[in-house]
Amino acid sequence: MQLGMFMMPLHPPEKDRTQCFEEDIELVTRADELGFTEIWVGQHHTVAWEPIPSNDLFIANVLPRTKNVRLGTGVSILPQHHPVNVAVRLAFLDHLSRGRLNCGFGQGGVATDWGLFDLPDPQTQGLMTVEAIDMILKLWQTNAPFNFEGDFWHIKIEHRDAKDGMGELLKPYQKPHPPLAMSVIRGDSKAARMSGQRGYIPISTNLVPANTLADHLKKRGNHLLTVRYGGYHAAFILANQLRKLGNLP
Repeated sequence: MQLGMFMMPLHPPEKDRTQCFEEDIELVTRADELGFTEIWVGQHHTVAWEPIPSNDLFIANVLPRTKNVRLGTGVSILPQHHPVNVAVRLAFLDHLSRGRLNCGFGQGGVATDWGLFDLPDPQTQGLMTVEAIDMILKLWQTNAPFNFEGDFWHIKIEHRDAKDGMGELLKPYQKPHPPLAMSVIRGDSKAARMSGQRGYIPISTNLVPANTLADHLKKRGNHLLTVRYGGYHAAFILANQLRKLGNLP
């Protein structure tokens, strides 16, 4: 049996931040010692309960403290970052981990985070997320010169000088790229369909109704390859709900 963990993480708002981060580091290192297969780390900027604003920096910190566990961004909130920054930072992290990195992407769901970055409505953020994923994949798999022009970002390197090393972009350690995941809340969402169609790992949460978790499975149909649900109790809730639906013994 393989065990994984999703950590937002959760801490009382009044708790000392440094102590919170030290406890999170200890939790990850202990999980690695116990044989956990993977750990996903959340990211928010304005939530006192979930104080990690940069999950890639946290992963970089725990990498040398762990040996086997795979570490994933759960998720990188793409409308709040430029696709180039996400692509090169995760590629760099993949090399530092020697291929122990999973990459989770999503649009985020915290209104105060949206306001902090002056982001548009959630539907537009969803379109930004899809465009960012596509651009990140192109950056990981394309050598310059290139010109990627979307509705929200324009990314280009017009000239590449291989002799002098100019115009070279770092590619991931894993080929063609690390395993990809998407955050999914509603079973009928575009993210749910996209994760199934593209074979991405769906990351859900224990903060949605149990029947919604079960719906995530039903909506994917034949596209479902792997399901890994975030949240401390989500797996048990999901199993119970599927039994009620007659999909589990």
